[in-house]
Amino acid sequence: MTLLLEARGVVKHFGGVVALDGLDLGVERNEILGLIGPNGSGKTTFFNVVTGLYSADAGSVTFDGTDITMAPSRVVYKAGVSRTFQRSRLSLSLSIFDNIMIGNYKRLNQGLWFNLVQARRFQT
Repeated sequence: MTLLLEARGVVKHFGGVVALDGLDLGVERNEILGLIGPNGSGKTTFFNVVTGLYSADAGSVTFDGTDITMAPSRVVYKAGVSRTFQRSRLSLSLSIFDNIMIGNYKRLNQGLWFNLVQARRFQT
């Protein structure tokens, strides 16, 4: 069994607070998994470690066979892992289409001409 996302022994402290204490988790390709728990149980901290927003104090995270444990968030994003925040704020100066495309940037990164032509298809 090859896991798409694997966390092994992930530890994260904030001062004296232990947010993650040896977390092990594996997600198979095409699997849908829910992560539930009470407030303060480390769910968001785990996602922040996986996406490179926080660095793990110990343990490892691999995605599609690549170690992303200490990778910066831009590298994790390019590998195919991203997240949304609980508070979504639109850029009010942009259109709804442009706000949506911000989240789809990786898929639209084909060059200016391609992006302009593709954008017209969605605006009608």
